[in-house]
Amino acid sequence: MSNFTNIQINKVGGEGNLKAFANVTVNDDIVLTGIKIFEGNNGLFIAMPSKKYKNKEGEEKYQDIFFPITSEARTALQEVILEEYKKL
Repeated sequence: MSNFTNIQINKVGGEGNLKAFANVTVNDDIVLTGIKIFEGNNGLFIAMPSKKYKNKEGEEKYQDIFFPITSEARTALQEVILEEYKKL
């Protein structure tokens, strides 16, 4: 599993569901930026950064810019981010 070597959390103001943005450094080699922390009906969760585009039918869609490949990697990433968020 990856070694998360630095986690930065930037809280956002307001009363919406978006609570913060996270930047995560992996193995002191790669920085993942723009991960969002949301408050949902079942508690806190993360969302990967995405870009908006229109498909060939003209519908607006979103595509993640990066994402964990396995559920284990997603769980590990979410756990370290939310653990750091709760320290604030």
